[in-house]
Amino acid sequence: MGWSRKRLTSEEVEARLSRLPAHLAAVAEAVRAVAAKGAWLDEGGALLAGHQPERGLEAFEAVLHPGLPPKAIEAYQAARQILLPPVLTDLLGHLNGAELFQLSLYGAPLSMIQDPPRLTRSGRAPLDLGSAAYWRNDYADADPQAVHFASRNVSYTGQVGYFLLPDGRVIGRGRGEAPVHSGPWPDLAAWLAAVMAEPAYDPPPLRIRRPLWARLRERFGRLARR
Repeated sequence: MGWSRKRLTSEEVEARLSRLPAHLAAVAEAVRAVAAKGAWLDEGGALLAGHQPERGLEAFEAVLHPGLPPKAIEAYQAARQILLPPVLTDLLGHLNGAELFQLSLYGAPLSMIQDPPRLTRSGRAPLDLGSAAYWRNDYADADPQAVHFASRNVSYTGQVGYFLLPDGRVIGRGRGEAPVHSGPWPDLAAWLAAVMAEPAYDPPPLRIRRPLWARLRERFGRLARR
């Protein structure tokens, strides 16, 4: 079952992207390019660009969730019992998570602001920034003082987790086939510019194996037509 969405004009896409601040310019540029192939607005306000129906009804090359007001960010931190650095609260105010060509920026799902917090699939939502405190254990040499806020698939089994250090630098730590160490980058803007400039991993579409009865019907149907 898919979620409802409406087609956006190029002017509407540009109006949305132009609201992103300068340090998110790499995101705007990448999405602007792929949005030329088609862009939509979903029922939750997310910008969707580059539909990939061969991968799934709700698969897109880019998904940008709208930013949150300060009170919602405060409520999320209270509900998840976390204290985010100013860099990330500022990011959430402009972009509450995103999916960008195998790069995932974590955000604050609105359902996790409820009391009690709970994940729901009733609408499109970013990966939960609060849960990343547990996902960090999957990466080797992750600095205990750094905040895990993003990840990127680089191969079928390789993934890089990205961490924000207290001084504002960003580092990458890998698992699987990914490099163990990458970075550091001096700040969020430099990290985004570097990562968005790298070729995106293009996973092969999942091969769906049809039921035996369907394969037999097709096979015998071909024989009957001969």
